[in-house]
Amino acid sequence: MIENKTLTPHQKLGLGVIVVIGLTTLVFGVFQMRKSIFDPLARNGDLNLKTPEQIEEERVTALKAADTDQDGLNDYDELYLFRTSPFLTDSDSDGLSDGVEVAQSSDPNCPLDKNCRQVSSAVPVGEVPQTGDVNSLPPEVSPDEATILQAMERVFGDLNSLTPEKMNERLQLLTPEELRTFMLEIGVPQTMLDQADDATLRQLLADTMGEMPAPDTTEVDAEPTE
Repeated sequence: MIENKTLTPHQKLGLGVIVVIGLTTLVFGVFQMRKSIFDPLARNGDLNLKTPEQIEEERVTALKAADTDQDGLNDYDELYLFRTSPFLTDSDSDGLSDGVEVAQSSDPNCPLDKNCRQVSSAVPVGEVPQTGDVNSLPPEVSPDEATILQAMERVFGDLNSLTPEKMNERLQLLTPEELRTFMLEIGVPQTMLDQADDATLRQLLADTMGEMPAPDTTEVDAEPTE
């Protein structure tokens, strides 16, 4: 158990971004899987189900339309293009907003008085990854689907009866060891877990689950048949 460790605001926001991405993918993926498997498909046109491609397109559109931290960069560009935090106006805390630094062609992740070396990653900074392509994302952030489903079944049991409320209740009952194992399995790097205490991790998960919108499971009434 890791105790008496405090994350800096920048570290906490970085960890938060990873957890939000992991849990959002996990929750919406499971509910979409349930709809595809268990909803009746008596004939074409009975249900107005969105395809994974449509869901991904809507997610990307929403990110491109949002500027959560009001720094002049939309959330999509911050996450996938500049690798900055969509929740921090000044990701590197040097006094200039991310939008200003990008406009000046400086690195929004490197303070002005520092000489930062670019760390190689799965996708070079400035190159937009193809959304939905698992190979384009850092491997620590996107575990494979089999691992996620195994983690879900181990922690939450029967996925057919799972709701966001039940998920949050179960998360609060996890021991510190179970909590950290689960976060590893959904893609949170060990290095980030080592920097946070158990209370911080548990609160971060609770806040993330509380802010998540419930997946749309609305069905369109079937047209009456003669």
